[in-house]
Amino acid sequence: WAGRAPIMEYSFGFVGVGTMNAAIVRGIATLPAPPKSLVLSPRGAARAAELSAEFGPLVTVAKDNQAVVDASDVVFVGVLPRLGEEVLRALRFSERHTVVSLLSTMPLAEVRACCAPVPPASVVRAIPLPPVAKQRGACVMTPRHAPVAALFSKLGTVVEVDSEEEMRKMIGITCLMGQLYAQQ
Repeated sequence: WAGRAPIMEYSFGFVGVGTMNAAIVRGIATLPAPPKSLVLSPRGAARAAELSAEFGPLVTVAKDNQAVVDASDVVFVGVLPRLGEEVLRALRFSERHTVVSLLSTMPLAEVRACCAPVPPASVVRAIPLPPVAKQRGACVMTPRHAPVAALFSKLGTVVEVDSEEEMRKMIGITCLMGQLYAQQ
């Protein structure tokens, strides 16, 4: 995904439909110019069905995770960390894909190995916060990747860092969000 064309010309896929991927779907689906399609995996079937009903033909639920990958230019992976390697290794990616890993404990090098032949520069790790659903969230990501950063900037504020080491230093800040939600 070179990011040269407008976002509406791309398809975005979501493997796993938990809290974070659902928030990203809501944020992207409500952009003034959303992408051509958002394809959800059947993991988290109830939430996937809810999002499909909420956003109509823009959001579809695929028959399986491979169908998500096959239909998408950009694939967000948001499954439980303990399932990450198993889920990723079962998928067949191509060089055309961009992969955004939301897997909190899986090192980027391991994600890249599982997603081959996706070029390493096209596999990024991101930690978005739930307010991305309302385009008011923050996201920390590594490495720098202009198209992914441009997408997250439409969903709020993006902080690009050069390495996972720098990202680890910022993770503690993201943990403070729980208390904020508890006080609302």
